[in-house]
Amino acid sequence: MAVGDISDCENNVSMFESNGWAALPDVLLEEIFSTLPIKNLGRCAQVGKCAMHKNVSRGKHPTVSYAGIQKLFVNYPWRRFQFEDFIFTRRKFTSHSGWQYTIDHWRLRFLIMRAASKWRELEIKPVTILFNLYEFFRVLTNFSEYYEKTSDDRPLQGIRSFIFRWQLHFEQQGDHHMKVVGTGGEMLKTLSLLLSHLHGLSDLALYELQLEPWESNYFVDEVSAARIWILKLQTYAAVNFPRAFLQIGLFLNLEHLTVSPQHLDESVITLIADLKRLQSFTIYQNEKSVGSNAVSAATWRAFASSNTHTRVYLILSGQCHCDLLIQPNAPVYAIIYENSNGQLTADVAQQFANSMGFAAKLKLLAIRERISFGTILLLSLIARDHRTTLCVRRNALLKRRNWSSSEIHAVLGENADFGWFRRSCSSYEAIEQQIRLITGSGATIVSDNRYLYSF
Repeated sequence: MAVGDISDCENNVSMFESNGWAALPDVLLEEIFSTLPIKNLGRCAQVGKCAMHKNVSRGKHPTVSYAGIQKLFVNYPWRRFQFEDFIFTRRKFTSHSGWQYTIDHWRLRFLIMRAASKWRELEIKPVTILFNLYEFFRVLTNFSEYYEKTSDDRPLQGIRSFIFRWQLHFEQQGDHHMKVVGTGGEMLKTLSLLLSHLHGLSDLALYELQLEPWESNYFVDEVSAARIWILKLQTYAAVNFPRAFLQIGLFLNLEHLTVSPQHLDESVITLIADLKRLQSFTIYQNEKSVGSNAVSAATWRAFASSNTHTRVYLILSGQCHCDLLIQPNAPVYAIIYENSNGQLTADVAQQFANSMGFAAKLKLLAIRERISFGTILLLSLIARDHRTTLCVRRNALLKRRNWSSSEIHAVLGENADFGWFRRSCSSYEAIEQQIRLITGSGATIVSDNRYLYSF
């Protein structure tokens, strides 16, 4: 480094030490403010303004730049809003229920007036106080409806992504099983009204609505009629029984589709095959996928022949005690195991080997859960022969061989070297080296952070 470069670095450091936050770039300030909770955004602005005016009145340089303070009120820090339990609530005493947390309409109305037009992502997390969620939907819908009737303004048009996680479970007294409560009634009605005011929506995700038969038809029709420009659709266990939704084929501009297997049948697959812009089609299976059946092999063959631009993914996740639902002759690109019920051992290798028969285009197998040294070694050999990419977490590897010599010979043949197999499973370094030599890639065993952002 030249002498001039060193002096420039020293000048920059001294300028930052003297100016503090005022020396930070605006882009960095936006990122910092965007990570703050909602209640801290206002407090930070008040502290910053007080400090700035106090220093200016004393003739000192302000420790917080006014431009940095203004970043609190621009679009970027407010681009994502999450509604959670006890947000914008206050304690209220009632004679019949004692102290209760009720929503504060004044603060909620103030928030919507100031920040709703800046939202780009709106996420509803699972809540237990259902009345507060209902009031939030109602106030937000009335706010948008008022401006749409009295002017040409659409205050909620900027929202591009809406994620609704219902997932309401509670444990009954004397019963250790969790009871699932579905969305319905006035809650479902207000949700449908709110979706009708999200005119710029392109990403819609609905998690475990658990609708009844007489509710699902009306709701799905309402969503599909007004949301033809959606590019990404995710529906997880929308109903608590097997029910195919033909309306999925009406989203002509879909690019990414995620759906539970109980919402599919031969007619739905045929309609999905005609979606010209569809890039990824994910079949997501968890413990709520009750009564699911595989689509016929003939339908999948027709899908593969007419649709060559869509990648099909199979995902097994959650507390599901069942096996992965095989879709015969489907053009599967990747299989992802996210089952958290225990380690994946010999059964995984057998399932992976069998999957080659129904998924000839399989190119990726990602396993999130625990897996033994012996199983990952066998999977890498099978993946190499079929030119398939394998990805596992390093922290999920178990230092176990759990394969006998007879089992190794049954899988790899009589010429398999059991001594090599045993030496390869002796340590983390040995297994990583062998996996790297077999697959020819250093990205088979990855860190948790890399795995998280890869899938």
